[in-house]
Amino acid sequence: MKSFFNSISILFCLALLVSCGSRKPLPPETITDTRFVKQVIRDTVLEVQADSTYYNAWIECINGKPVLREPKPENREKRAKNPDRSKSLQKPKVILDENGKLTVECRKEVEQVKAQLTAYYESRLKERIQPVEIEKPFAWYHKILMWAGGIFLFLIGFVITIKIKNSLHV
Repeated sequence: MKSFFNSISILFCLALLVSCGSRKPLPPETITDTRFVKQVIRDTVLEVQADSTYYNAWIECINGKPVLREPKPENREKRAKNPDRSKSLQKPKVILDENGKLTVECRKEVEQVKAQLTAYYESRLKERIQPVEIEKPFAWYHKILMWAGGIFLFLIGFVITIKIKNSLHV
């Protein structure tokens, strides 16, 4: 009977020691990667300025035939070459006055081209969440249970040593 009591008391002491386990590891660090895309649409009007060309010429009659007389070099106007033969260019006006002056005039009206510009702006936000261990102080009843458990373990150890000494002397 004494050996049964001794084995149960040893198992009971081992069961009490199980509660002294290690702490659980902290959860891993959490990384959140957020991507923001902002789309900006702008409407704009591109304006092409009015343009014109102008040419003056003097026609003289020599031997009964009209002859185009070249203007003096300082009076010549540089004509802009217009590679864009758009429809906004009006038909030329040709005027021949009494003095034999030929005038050719060609105008281009103001053009407005509407455009829509789209811009994309991308930004990334990387957020790291590091878990923090928070230690809580023991409550009053925890302290009472710890003291009671210590006293109880001391009493069990004392009783076991007395039982072992008595069993050796007999």
